[in-house]
Amino acid sequence: MDRDAERAQWEERRRRWGVWLSRELDEQGKRPADLARALGGQVDTSVVSRWRRGDMVPPIERLFPIARFLGKDPREVLRAAGYDAFADEIERMVAGTIDGVRASFAGRGEQEPEPTAADVLKAVHDVGAQIGDLIPQLIEGMVQNTADIEAVADVVHQHDRAIGETRDEVDEVRADVDALAGEAGSTGRALRGHIDDPRAHEEEPDEEH
Repeated sequence: MDRDAERAQWEERRRRWGVWLSRELDEQGKRPADLARALGGQVDTSVVSRWRRGDMVPPIERLFPIARFLGKDPREVLRAAGYDAFADEIERMVAGTIDGVRASFAGRGEQEPEPTAADVLKAVHDVGAQIGDLIPQLIEGMVQNTADIEAVADVVHQHDRAIGETRDEVDEVRADVDALAGEAGSTGRALRGHIDDPRAHEEEPDEEH
């Protein structure tokens, strides 16, 4: 995907998020200031207003408390913000949680409970909270990995510079060798001339006066 296509995709993602958030706030009669307070003052009202206008998309760790504030399924909020992969992962984790509950009841010989919508929503929020707690660790790990990559890149650049300097030295030696070969060739041709035609190099006798 080229840069223009990526920019267009990102702009569409911001637009869709702004439309979704604006609709939810309006339908519930809530203001950006209300959401900012619900986020514990971690973001300013002006930032929430930018979210609403579609100027920017919140980082993923903000979406779970936004979902709680709006009473929405975190999976819906994640998809509205363009984090479809995370929403799919939560669905897999929730399915695993529900299957685990059913298995525990079956193991005790009790009737398997049918999870209600509230049970599923609670499981989603619980899983979302776990993922939200992991986000800072993931970011820290990414930063550390970036630092490691930069360190390796620095070593590679140093090796590249050393190789470049060595190549320059090799080129200088090669030029010297070529010069010597040229001189040797001239000397060889001169010697061959002596051998092939020794009379050409004899001194002519002086003329008698």
